[in-house]
Amino acid sequence: WSNWRGIADLAPGGGYADVYGSVADVPGREDSAFATLPGAHQPHRGLVQVPDGFDRRRRCVLIAPASGSRGVYGAISVAGAWGLPRGCAVAYTDKGAGTDYVDLAAGTGTGADGRAVPLASGEAAFHPARAGAAAARGVAFKHAHSQDNPEADWGRHVRQAAEYALQALDRAFPDDAPFTFDNTRMIAVGISNGGGAVLRAAELEGDWLDAVV
Repeated sequence: WSNWRGIADLAPGGGYADVYGSVADVPGREDSAFATLPGAHQPHRGLVQVPDGFDRRRRCVLIAPASGSRGVYGAISVAGAWGLPRGCAVAYTDKGAGTDYVDLAAGTGTGADGRAVPLASGEAAFHPARAGAAAARGVAFKHAHSQDNPEADWGRHVRQAAEYALQALDRAFPDDAPFTFDNTRMIAVGISNGGGAVLRAAELEGDWLDAVV
């Protein structure tokens, strides 16, 4: 809800779902995972939404990095609202930022499902001890305190989210697998810092992106 309202004006009279956009119900499945780039201290969140009406004859994936320092759902109104009703899968990444804060005094972080988990469990999305911040006090955020440089890798975060989407499609539709960059249209879309990540992805070598918005 907060990620939708952070970007899209859903108030009556605002024009959303009337002049532009969509709030159509789209049944389907959602997969999420932590992914780590080589050399990084911390993972980034990846999430893939696959509609039941995915068009297997016109395979399409939108890859949407979050804007600003939002979490993995940060681009849901940008990409999901357009792609899911049209039968496209949508892959998201928090691009190494996000809202997975750690309460250092309580020794708790944020788990895969968004609930608080003990840091000692090893299940947190961000563990500041791995970045040398275990003795700090207060609250730690991955974007600020990971000791990674996520901005330098935003393009690779987008690429990794795209690869995760292909794996999710293989699992969702095994009779139509494999899904590859060669047989699936890949469109990267983002605004603000998400748009910056999309442009960084377009700079990567290889013929894997079909369009950038």
